[in-house]
Amino acid sequence: MVKKDEYLQSQTIYLQKINIMKKITTFLFAVVISVAALQFASCKKDNKSSNPTIIGTWASKTFNVKEVLNGVVLTDTTESYTDTEEVTFNTDNSYNYVDVKDTTYNENGTYSIAGTKLYITRASGWKDTFDYEVSSSEFTIKRSYTYTDVDGNHVHSRSIKYAKK
Repeated sequence: MVKKDEYLQSQTIYLQKINIMKKITTFLFAVVISVAALQFASCKKDNKSSNPTIIGTWASKTFNVKEVLNGVVLTDTTESYTDTEEVTFNTDNSYNYVDVKDTTYNENGTYSIAGTKLYITRASGWKDTFDYEVSSSEFTIKRSYTYTDVDGNHVHSRSIKYAKK
């Protein structure tokens, strides 16, 4: 009988250990799941679009002129250009430009975008191409041209930075 009692006692201890291990495993699993859920729920949502758009109304901020001759910067001037002009880009690929200082000058037309290029076609038929950059709060158009003369290689750049209204 002693052996049977020892055997039952050892089996009881063994089952108790298994139950304790199950409880520990279940507890650890619950902790891991809880931490993962908290981590996921506490992730800060970024309101910035991963693909910012020019759709909306933009007011001019600054105007920059840069001139380079043979790799040497001759001029690099940024001036305040605040609220001098406004441009609105619509979802139907139309745009409207207003000179805020001279409201008699308005312009409208269509636009398209390919990569970092902004193509403008004015209602008059005149076409322009700009390099552009856009974020959720700023929009910049740039135009550069290069030529060579007796002085050397010239690069002229002009850019206008706009703020979202």
